[in-house]
Amino acid sequence: MFKFLFVLFLFFILIGPVVRFVFRMLVMNKVVQQQNKYQNPARKEGDIRVENATPNKPQKTRDTDGQYIDYEEIN
Repeated sequence: MFKFLFVLFLFFILIGPVVRFVFRMLVMNKVVQQQNKYQNPARKEGDIRVENATPNKPQKTRDTDGQYIDYEEIN
């Protein structure tokens, strides 16, 4: 029983630093990827790109605005 507990204790003592090391490597890899993405953009300078654009919806008028009357200008 003592041998089992000793092996279990060693397992937890050794697995902690290994998990921390692997986690740091994964996080740092993602951080470097994101930094490279924004430091070296694939677009040319002056290009405009709109993301998450909503489709044009007709504007609703409130009932308190009154009735809209189309007019023609007379010269």
